[in-house]
Amino acid sequence: MERQQRGEHVYIRVLNKPAGDGLLANCDSGYPTITIYDSAGKALLSDTAMTNQSTGDYYYQYLIPT
Repeated sequence: MERQQRGEHVYIRVLNKPAGDGLLANCDSGYPTITIYDSAGKALLSDTAMTNQSTGDYYYQYLIPT
């Protein structure tokens, strides 16, 4: 993973393949959440829902603070 710069957007994508058969499926308990920490271990955002863009395909777009 390349290092991103302040002020840049980072696109984080999660593919849910629970059965191990390679097929995507939606999460059973709603949307997955994401927590992002800085290098000191401080949470920059916590338990934030990701967006579902198609079956089993979730993303979150994060803007690195300047």
